[in-house]
Amino acid sequence: MAKSITKYEGMKNRLRRAQEKSKEATSAAIGTATTMGSAFAVSYIEGRYPDKKDIFGVPVSLALGVSATIAGVLGAGGDKTANAVLTSTGNGALAAYAASRGLEMGREAQE
Repeated sequence: MAKSITKYEGMKNRLRRAQEKSKEATSAAIGTATTMGSAFAVSYIEGRYPDKKDIFGVPVSLALGVSATIAGVLGAGGDKTANAVLTSTGNGALAAYAASRGLEMGREAQE
């Protein structure tokens, strides 16, 4: 009987570890997809509406990136998952900002 309980506990622990690894992998995939999606969306909006790239003189990508990142870090989403999505959204917007500014600086350096 004791051997059966030990075997059962071992199986239960392996299953728990597998579930934890699965959650971590899923969170990483969601974070990457959110970051990429927000970078794409912000870049698309800036390209589609070039006359509306700024909010009070601040680029949309920078404003969204800073505000979403701060909201996620401060816990404005309410739970861990929502805060991670906010932070990833901010990271994507900031990446779009950095990429577009890098592109501009590279073009200026050519001239």
